[in-house]
Amino acid sequence: MIVYAFRGKFDCFCYPLSYVSEQLFRNLRILIRICVSIPGRNQILVAFTYTGSWRGISCMLAVNSLQTFHYQTLTGTMNANCKTLVLPLALLLSGLVSTQVTAQEYKEDYNTALAAAKAQQFPEARAKFAAAAKGADEAGDNGIARQARSVAAKIDYRLGNAALKNENYDQALSHYQAGTAIFPSYIKNRYGQALAFKKMGRMDEALGAFKEVSEASGDRKTSLAAAKAIREHFYFHASSAVSRKNPTALDADRAFTALTSLAEYNLDPDANFHYYQAEAHRIKGNASASAAAADKALALHNGSKSDKAKIWFVKAQALVSLGDVDAAKVAFTNADFGSYRQLVKHYLETL
Repeated sequence: MIVYAFRGKFDCFCYPLSYVSEQLFRNLRILIRICVSIPGRNQILVAFTYTGSWRGISCMLAVNSLQTFHYQTLTGTMNANCKTLVLPLALLLSGLVSTQVTAQEYKEDYNTALAAAKAQQFPEARAKFAAAAKGADEAGDNGIARQARSVAAKIDYRLGNAALKNENYDQALSHYQAGTAIFPSYIKNRYGQALAFKKMGRMDEALGAFKEVSEASGDRKTSLAAAKAIREHFYFHASSAVSRKNPTALDADRAFTALTSLAEYNLDPDANFHYYQAEAHRIKGNASASAAAADKALALHNGSKSDKAKIWFVKAQALVSLGDVDAAKVAFTNADFGSYRQLVKHYLETL
């Protein structure tokens, strides 16, 4: 394929149109008018009209007298002299077409994505938002690129949640990972990965993802949820150890191991941490350490009365072991709530 240009009225030069990428014209209808001034030559007015088919491109050229010549796209050989003359024109045309087409495409993709999302056609919307983001990057439109990625990530989170609810954990994980890849700042997708890993029994990966989210900024609610998930995991193991019937020193050590593991996740000890420590110390016969841990738990506690009652109860037990009956009675009285009432009544009657 060749483009014709003119010097004077009839002196003809040619240049392969392959220098203007076919991809730039595909699926579009474009009319571009360019005036190119070449030193020592007549001014050339070139207009390309694309009609939907690469073979249908025509070239209209006019010279000094504005007499118009029309040439259908042809095939031919390149004149050795034309490269110097017409290459700047080809490069200019390529740049202008690239900018116009890219801008038109990514904006159309973005609008199509919005319409698909509104119609709840989320897979289609996600694909179009991703395409819009890529096109916006190429066009240097950072605002649209960021917005398209953000919405795509939120769609991934929505699709991941649906798959997780349906117990399709592999699919859920795939959606969450895609969301993290396209817009890492939306940490809900990383949180979703942690949930999927947990459901799949991949706890090391789950805890690693929870840790990332707990340390991330920008979404405090999700970060706190991740930190809570980490705590619950280790508190479950500590609780299982100290709540066994007739727990042993080995059970207490298992509880300590679980609690110590929390240090790896940069989480400060809370009331539950100190409560389970108090129980583990009590089981091992270290009453002083048990009472001290219970005091720390009470100082940090801001939960329910039943949770607070269990802390008072373990403190009272430690005080009994220490022989401080009066202080033990006060502690038992404070523990007189809910499921602890019968136990409290028994201890107060025997002290």
